[in-house]
Amino acid sequence: MSSDNQNLEQLWQQQPVQNLDIEKIEKQFKGQRWKQRCYVIADIASMLPIAYILLFMQEKMSELAFTLIVIVGFLALVYVATLIYFRRHAAFFRSKNTQDFLQILRKQIHNNVLIARLTRYFCWVVFVGMSTFYGILYWNNELKPERWLVYVMALVFSVVSLTATYIWAQRREKRFEAEATRLNSLTNVQ
Repeated sequence: MSSDNQNLEQLWQQQPVQNLDIEKIEKQFKGQRWKQRCYVIADIASMLPIAYILLFMQEKMSELAFTLIVIVGFLALVYVATLIYFRRHAAFFRSKNTQDFLQILRKQIHNNVLIARLTRYFCWVVFVGMSTFYGILYWNNELKPERWLVYVMALVFSVVSLTATYIWAQRREKRFEAEATRLNSLTNVQ
C-alpha cells in the first residue's frame, strides 16, 4: 500500500498546473472598469429623452399621456439605478493588490451575467409597456389619426431594436457565464 501511495503522490505532483497571468487579469479588470464607466454614462444618458419630455413637452400632452410618461420615467429610473448598482464593482472600485482584482473581477463578471439577464427581461417589459401605453391612449381617443404613421414606425423600430437587444443580451449572458466558469477554474474557486 505504501508503494501505491507513493506512486499516486508522484503522479499527482506531475500534473500540469495552470499559472495565473496576473498582468492579464489586472489589464482585464482595468478594461472592465472603463467599459462599466462608459455603460454608466450611457445608462444615465438614456434618461435624457424622458427628462426632456417631462420638462419641456408637458403642455403638448394630455394629462393621461403625461401621467403615463411619468410612470415610464419612474420605471426607467429604477432600471437605470439597478444597472448602476450592478456595475459598481468594476466602475468605482479601486484595489490595491491582485487578490482584490480577482475578487472584484469575479463579482463584476457575475453581475454582468445579471445585467444581461435583466436586459433580456427588460426588453419584454418595454415591449409590453409600449403596447400598453399606446393601447391606453387609443382607448381614450388620444392618438391623433394624422400621426398613425409615426406610431406604427415607433412600434416597428421598437420591436426591431428590442429583438436585437434581446439577442445581444442573451449572447452576453452566455459569454459572461463562460468567462465566470473559466476564471473560477483558473483560480480554483467553485
